[in-house]
Amino acid sequence: MKKIFGLLLSIWIPIYLLFGLLASCEKSSMEEVLSINESATPTQEVGKHQLAGSWRLKEFYQDIGNGQGNWIPAQNAEQVNFTESGDFSANEFFPLYDRHFNKYRIVDSTRVELYSTQSEETAMFIYKRESETSLLFNPACRETCAKRYTLIQ
Repeated sequence: MKKIFGLLLSIWIPIYLLFGLLASCEKSSMEEVLSINESATPTQEVGKHQLAGSWRLKEFYQDIGNGQGNWIPAQNAEQVNFTESGDFSANEFFPLYDRHFNKYRIVDSTRVELYSTQSEETAMFIYKRESETSLLFNPACRETCAKRYTLIQ
């Protein structure tokens, strides 16, 4: 009886795990996040001047994984600043504030890397200029994690 029970467990557990993996949901890709607002017309130029300015968090995109997400107004005063010379700063509400990122470099037309001149730590972010005063800027992640900022200067 113990052998039969052991045999059933050794067969059914891997099958159960396999079905669990196959049935698990796939999170939204960053391409889907960047296409949330299709009506916006992004600027064509690529470079540091595209991000230059002071930006305040206006809203963030929240989705529980069913594709029916909404933009939620921001409750804190998160602010990020980019200069044309490549300097980066943020206030204490920025999630990675304690990493002391003080520089940025444009990787390509959708990605920017934040880094510190005092350490080797970096962080990759996705960006998209939606208009003259609107910027999507969020960490490169598999889940829907878009944040919309408004130009304040």
